[in-house]
Amino acid sequence: MHRLLARQLRKLGLEPGALPDEAGWSELLRQISAAYRQSDDDRYLLERSLQISSDEMQALLQQQRATAEGRMRALVNALPDLVFMLDQEGRYVEVIAGDDAGLYLPADALKGRLLSEIVGPEQARFFLDVIRRALESMQLQVVEYQLNLKGGRRRYEGRVVATGLKVNGLHTVLFLARDVTELARSRDELQYMATHDELTGLPNRALLEGRLARAVVRAERSQRCGALMVIDLDNFKQINDSLGHHNGDRPLTAMESEAKAVSPR
Repeated sequence: MHRLLARQLRKLGLEPGALPDEAGWSELLRQISAAYRQSDDDRYLLERSLQISSDEMQALLQQQRATAEGRMRALVNALPDLVFMLDQEGRYVEVIAGDDAGLYLPADALKGRLLSEIVGPEQARFFLDVIRRALESMQLQVVEYQLNLKGGRRRYEGRVVATGLKVNGLHTVLFLARDVTELARSRDELQYMATHDELTGLPNRALLEGRLARAVVRAERSQRCGALMVIDLDNFKQINDSLGHHNGDRPLTAMESEAKAVSPR
C-alpha cells in the first residue's frame, strides 16, 4: 500500500483490513477525489509551464535567426565582391552578391546553371581551366578577365580556391570576383603617363629604352639586324628661345602627327 494512502487511512481511523462505516467511507472518497483534482491541477500547471517555455524558446530562436540573417544580409550588401561556389563542371552551386548589377542574371536564376550557358563557350573554357588548376594544385589561383555586362565592359580580378567539399559528388571551388575596372583604368593611365610625352603622346625615353632593349634581344635571337632612326628639327632651339616654349610646342605636335601618319601600326 502506498504510504500516502496509509497515512490518510490512519487520519480517518480506518484499518486496512476492516470495512469503514458510511461516514468514514464518504470522507475517504472525498479526499481521494480531492487528491485527483489536485493532481489534475498540478499536471495542467506543468503542461502550461512547458508550453509557455516552448513558445518563448521558439520566439527567442526566431528572433536570433532573424538577427543572424539580418547581419548576414548587411555583411553581404557591404561586400564589394561577388562570391560564387562552382563545381568542377562549372555549375553555379551558390551565389552571394550584395548587388545583382554585377551579374548576368539575378543570383537565384544563376543557381544550377552552367558557366557555358551564361558567359558563352570560350569564356567558360577560360574559367573551367582556372577551376581545374585550383582543384589540381589546391592553391589559390588569381586571374584577371573582362566581361560584357548590361552596364558595359567591366574588368575583374578573380580569386579561386578549392573548398575541399563535394556537392552531388563533384568537387567545388569558391570564386571571389572583384570589379577592378576603375582601378585598372587608373593603373593604365598612370602607366601611359609614365611612358609617353605629355604634349605629343609619343613614347618617351623610358619606353624607348625598354622597346629598344627588347628589339635588340629579338634581333640577336633571330640573327637579324635592326635600325634606329633619329629625327632632328633644324633651328628648333631658336624657336623656343625667340618665340617661347608654347610656340615651340607647335612644330612638335605637327611632327608627331606626321610621324604617326607614316609609321607602321
